[in-house]
Amino acid sequence: MYLGIGKQDAWANEKMPPKDDPKRKTIQDPIGYKKVKKVSLSRKLEEGEEPKYPTVNYGTQEFLLVPEEEGYNEQADLVYVETDILGDEFKPGEYRQVGLYIEMKPKEEGKRVLLPQDVQDPGKLMVVENRQQQNRTPDVQVKEIFILSFAPIA
Repeated sequence: MYLGIGKQDAWANEKMPPKDDPKRKTIQDPIGYKKVKKVSLSRKLEEGEEPKYPTVNYGTQEFLLVPEEEGYNEQADLVYVETDILGDEFKPGEYRQVGLYIEMKPKEEGKRVLLPQDVQDPGKLMVVENRQQQNRTPDVQVKEIFILSFAPIA
């Protein structure tokens, strides 16, 4: 799984990015892709619950990171995805779109950081998020986190 960032040009309304298009096949104007660092089953931590596994905060909520073998017993119905983008891994500048890709094929195996020209096949874009402008500089490290939930197919 790779996280991609892109869309350097401004939105028509910078304060209100357009809604994410779930049918989108690629992020706009890709800047680069980074191999996801951590994937874990997860669930919301119940109020007053004493956590027996590591937790993470996402927005205003706390989530339990559940080991795969305990996913069923813990009713882990979410997937936590995390990666870091270091300041010098991609060209500095603005981005407004983040996406998660599966089945990406780099031209050179084993690379964790890919520029668009390093990608043989982008694979499948599973999730895309349109955002307000994010500005990266060489001194900024960005931690991108997603909490994914899945809806049943009708």
